[in-house]
Amino acid sequence: MVISSAFDFIKVSLPCAKCGKDSLQPLRDLMPKSETVCPRCGAVIDLTNARTQAFLRKEAEKFKKIKPPRSL
Repeated sequence: MVISSAFDFIKVSLPCAKCGKDSLQPLRDLMPKSETVCPRCGAVIDLTNARTQAFLRKEAEKFKKIKPPRSL
């Protein structure tokens, strides 16, 4: 895998509506999905609501601008 920006390896904190805990999830994996599973309790986390979509887009844009060091 070629790493082109921080987007390729950054994780974001997602809250679970069922257990109330946050979990770190790879941003790159969340962007194309409509849902993910809470690793703590197994509940489905809906990624389609407008607030979550806006958060994911904002985070993706922020991290796509950060280039990795040349050693990667």
